[in-house]
Amino acid sequence: MDGFAGDYLDEHGQLAVTLFRQGDQLYQKNIHGEILELAAASLSMLFYPNGISLSRILVERDAQGRVTALTLRDDRHEERWERTKSVVRIQ
Repeated sequence: MDGFAGDYLDEHGQLAVTLFRQGDQLYQKNIHGEILELAAASLSMLFYPNGISLSRILVERDAQGRVTALTLRDDRHEERWERTKSVVRIQ
């Protein structure tokens, strides 16, 4: 789960979400400070176990297997969030 942790930017280069691990759980914090639990459906897909049932987060990896981007998909739209190289934290 540590491989998912990090800051992810939207298509405009603005911070979209931060993923972090707390114990054995993975969480997403958005720019509004809302925190949602994430779970892994597989190594290439995450989902929200407590709510948004139609939303899935597809995981993109580089040749070494490191997470490089996430793509949120639901029944209405798709958003791609690129992982930052530097640390940008949501306060």
